[in-house]
Amino acid sequence: MKDEIVYLVTLAPEGAHDLSIMTLMIEAGLVVKLVLFLLFGMSLLSISVIVMKLKHLMTAQAQTRAFLEAFWTAEKISDISARIVDFERSPVAACFYKGEGELQKIKQKRADKRLQPGDLEQIQRALEREQGAQRLSLLEKSSWLATIASLAPFIGLFGTVWGIMDAFLNIAQAGNASLTTVAPPIAEALIATAIGLFAAIPSVFGYNLALNRVKLLQGEMETFTSDFLNLIKRKLD
Repeated sequence: MKDEIVYLVTLAPEGAHDLSIMTLMIEAGLVVKLVLFLLFGMSLLSISVIVMKLKHLMTAQAQTRAFLEAFWTAEKISDISARIVDFERSPVAACFYKGEGELQKIKQKRADKRLQPGDLEQIQRALEREQGAQRLSLLEKSSWLATIASLAPFIGLFGTVWGIMDAFLNIAQAGNASLTTVAPPIAEALIATAIGLFAAIPSVFGYNLALNRVKLLQGEMETFTSDFLNLIKRKLD
């Protein structure tokens, strides 16, 4: 049996290639290597943005829940205004502070400190502007995820097409189209597509997850704005 194994090893082709992933990437052509380097960079950027955005949005959601609980259980609005530091990452709290600030500015302009029906529209516009600003803040850097998700597969495909084209040219020059000759360069080229998908899939997942959380916070802002305006309207009535 031992003699048979030695005989088979002796018959193994001298040009056998190591088809491990790391070896294929090292032996890839210059263009494919540049594509792989770009895709790895995009993948690292994607992961860092996902971690940062999810941490930011989770903090915003937690502080929003705490703010709403504090707001609806507070005896006076001034009690909430004094706790601005506790809810500085909450977009709903930011809308409240903007609306409350606009309300106080209007009162300061009036000698009798009383509100007029037209003041409600002014406060509403201030709240809507703040909603838009908070939504942009929540979506900040999310466009990077969308860009990576859409570009990475095509960049990987470009690397694959270029690698296959280069492989066939080398095979034609060598005049040898055996499987041993064709397989390694084709495998090297296909790695680019795999890495492109590796960069794109987390980006799609992270972008959709972040967008859903932003929509939830947007809904909280709209609901609170409506409730806050109703409170002011009751004072007017």
